Amino acid sequence: MNDHPIVEIEFAELSDGSLVEMIEDPADPAKSLLAVYRDQIVRYAEKLVDQGRTLVPLRRSDDGDRHIRFPQGAESYGQITDLLTRVASFFSACLDLEKEWWFAMAAIVLSTWLPEKLPVASYLAFVGPPGSGKTTAMRILNLLCYRSVLTADISSSAFYDISHRFRPTILIDETLTAGRPRELIHLLKASSTPGVVSLRKNKARLAYGPKIFSWLCLPDDPALNSRCLIVPMHKTSRTDLKAPNHPRVLEIAKKVRMQLLQYRFENYKNLSVPKTPPNVQLFGRPLDLYRALSLPFDKDADMCKFLGALVADQNKLQTCMLSPVQASAI
Repeated sequence: MNDHPIVEIEFAELSDGSLVEMIEDPADPAKSLLAVYRDQIVRYAEKLVDQGRTLVPLRRSDDGDRHIRFPQGAESYGQITDLLTRVASFFSACLDLEKEWWFAMAAIVLSTWLPEKLPVASYLAFVGPPGSGKTTAMRILNLLCYRSVLTADISSSAFYDISHRFRPTILIDETLTAGRPRELIHLLKASSTPGVVSLRKNKARLAYGPKIFSWLCLPDDPALNSRCLIVPMHKTSRTDLKAPNHPRVLEIAKKVRMQLLQYRFENYKNLSVPKTPPNVQLFGRPLDLYRALSLPFDKDADMCKFLGALVADQNKLQTCMLSPVQASAI
């Protein structure tokens, strides 16, 4: 008789060095499995025993939990440049944006798959008028980011609960129209730093993790804006763009999520924060943002140089928009 205590997990590092990740059962989306990675081999199990405990997937107990997107397994991805290009191709196929933004958003996607390793949470904000593709961009990212959940409204209690239990990437569309916008902006600022605990009703909650959101215009909050990679969106007359729910897009996205899980497994213990590229001046929050975006590319000098220049240019633009007092505070 197995009398080991049952422990629910969504991720764990076992005593033998194995990494265990909660995934969706390919045969039944309502069920979960554990993917176990060790020595470049992945196996799957409904439960496993480690150090006198029986580990099982964390229960998805309500409707909100069931909307979190999990991979259905792990699959080889080739080289990091192959995976980056594959992710960027979703944005080139579905959005009318300059090429630099395809790769910037792809960098965000990869960074979300290593939330425990980031110096700060990677934040991405889309800004543009109605009909400029913000929602389309959010739907694409919802197909690719680590444990993504896309919402148009979220309460503070739901925000803390789902973040603490599952550590998802939360995507909030039309952020300033969601619930109480001031409270939500406070939550976004408070949950960008690892290790910060919220104490509510005698419960400690961690809400740290990558976030993606959209605005009609930037909020009057320099502290939040400085935490974000901000992507300007514009309307397009192109008719050749694919919809995020196109069957081919969904089919490829399922495979890419599996490749991203393999990437997480292979790099979880091996990455180091890259140095700032030469001739790029970054300090404070922009430097933290660069480090979060560039972490997946610690051995790719060209990608680090591209991301460093992108963050530096955006920092200059934001600083020009601030008062001297705000700029010195940032």
